[in-house]
Amino acid sequence: MTFTRAGLRKGFVDCVPFGISGILFGLALGIGARGLGWSALEVAIAAVIVFSGPAQLAVLTVWTSPVSIAPVVLTTIFVNLRHVLMGASLRPWFARLRSRKVFLALFFMTESTYALSIRERAEGRLDVAYMVGGGLALMLFWAPACVAGHMLAEVVPEPRRLAFDFVLAGLFSSILAGELKRRGLPRLALPWAVAAGASLLVWAVVPGPWFVMVGGLAGAIAGAMRG
Repeated sequence: MTFTRAGLRKGFVDCVPFGISGILFGLALGIGARGLGWSALEVAIAAVIVFSGPAQLAVLTVWTSPVSIAPVVLTTIFVNLRHVLMGASLRPWFARLRSRKVFLALFFMTESTYALSIRERAEGRLDVAYMVGGGLALMLFWAPACVAGHMLAEVVPEPRRLAFDFVLAGLFSSILAGELKRRGLPRLALPWAVAAGASLLVWAVVPGPWFVMVGGLAGAIAGAMRG
């Protein structure tokens, strides 16, 4: 088990393509955040500290003015629950490292850095710095893209005329389309239907953004039961 500069460098280089591919996602998030009244500084802080595209996107969907803390916190936790399983699977890899190195690596754990790190481990390369390097590469593109999206929306006089207010809905639709292509409609029909039904029911009877979290939770449970 090691933590070396060579591993850091390799992780950085391997994740650069993933960082580039996330630029449009970051731009869309920045545009959406600007539409909800976030400042450029707040967008930058969220990009660096939260460092989770799915969580940041989900939070924007439940963001209200004034802010309702409970839905924001619970949505963030719910969306990031996958990190519990991901982190647990890495424990044998991290077991003999000092805590500060482990926490640093886990901070940069994303779907991309996790998948590439698992590949490295399977091939016998056990350098934990690889995940840190990969995370730094993603951050190099992610945070500036989010801020750039905010600035782009700021300089456009009437964002609605360019359909900027549709960015988040379009982004979610693209994610769903990708899942549909990868898994197929038969596997996704039930959880999607359950999520939609639960969301509509809660939206009709409960004020606020709770319908987003309830729909997501219901869909996840249906998907787990569906297998």
